[in-house]
Amino acid sequence: NTEHHEFVVEARAAELLPELVWHMDEPFADASALPTYLLAQLAKEHVTVVLTGDGGDECFAGYDSYRAERWLRAYRTVPGVIRSLFEASLQNRREDTSRTALFRRAKRFVEKGHLPFERREWRMMWSEASKSSLYRPEFASRVGNRDSLDRRADAFADWRSLDPVTRLQLWDLTVYLPDDLMVKTDRMTMA
Repeated sequence: NTEHHEFVVEARAAELLPELVWHMDEPFADASALPTYLLAQLAKEHVTVVLTGDGGDECFAGYDSYRAERWLRAYRTVPGVIRSLFEASLQNRREDTSRTALFRRAKRFVEKGHLPFERREWRMMWSEASKSSLYRPEFASRVGNRDSLDRRADAFADWRSLDPVTRLQLWDLTVYLPDDLMVKTDRMTMA
């Protein structure tokens, strides 16, 4: 006996970005702010209070990053020769448009899998080199050679006695959830 409503997000929704930037009031790099805003707008037409599912993935290890860590442990048990052949095939293969998402995930899995655990941020889209190439000289001089993963590495060092998935959960509960998801949800629903 629930009442359902459907809303299709169209490409022209990008026209809302200047308004969303104003509401965020700070640089914010979570593209899901746009659908969150639109969902809140739709919900306001029907209800006053909404409960979200934020926090569930962090508590119950529901993100792909948690699965990736488990798969990585299994992947490392595969003989090195087979792994090398697989990795070489990814490097030498052109992207097939019908399998682009799978190809990119496999390639990303292999690339991230070679990094130390503390530097293996599965959701990170930009490498330090990529980010640096976007910085204006005056900004780059202020940022210096700070690495955005240093904070994560320090936290993970403190949690070294815990298993990898629990360390990821702690990071997500203490940083990702309060500094990203809750900020986004609060500001977009209030907007």
